[in-house]
This record gives sequence, C-alpha cells and structure tokens, in this order.
Amino acid sequence: MDSLTTPEFDVVVDPVGGEARGTALSLLADMGGLIAVGSADRSPYSLDTNRLWFGNIGIVRFGVGAYLVRNPSAAAMALEAVVDGSITLDVETYPLDRAADAHARLEAGGVSGRLILTP
Repeated sequence: MDSLTTPEFDVVVDPVGGEARGTALSLLADMGGLIAVGSADRSPYSLDTNRLWFGNIGIVRFGVGAYLVRNPSAAAMALEAVVDGSITLDVETYPLDRAADAHARLEAGGVSGRLILTP
C-alpha cells in the first residue's frame, strides 16, 4: 500500500507484541497512540525511537496484573469501590450460540461494560 491508501488509526490496542507491534505502529496516524496490553508473541522487537519522535506517536503500557502485585492497596481500594457501589460494572452475558449477537453489539459501539460469552 502507498501512503495514500494505508489506513491510519488514532489508537491501536496491541495484546500481541513482537513484529505485530511494529506493524501496529506503522498504522498509527500522526499524534496516534499504541496501548500495549500484552506480549503474547514473547519475541523481542527493536524500535527506532525516531519513529515515535517524527511520527508524533506514543506508546503506553497497561499491565494491571503486575501493577496490582506491586500495589495491593490499589486492588483493595478498587474492590471496595465495587462492593460499596462507588463503581458499577455493566456486564452482559450471552450464551456461546449467540456469539454473533454479542459481536454485533460490540461493532455497533454501544457497549460500555463487558460482554461475556457463557457455555
């Protein structure tokens, strides 16, 4: 694809890492951001930081599991807020045979919480 037809995204959420992370970075629009939420690939990937600088793009990492291990009081505070009703979690469940309906809801953009597929 040439630069006129390459899709550009404001935000990319990347749970894969490795070479896929490099591909994701190449799809970011000017001032876009990549949110690294995992590294399923586990292979190293080198990045020319000038790509970040000249592309006006950024990378942030969100690894809540490791954070909560290091900061157990934050986990306790979050759970207390859920228990006392300060934070509410919208959860909808769909049986697995209605997975297409759940995907349609996601694609429509009206989901503010979690959709869970159940057996």
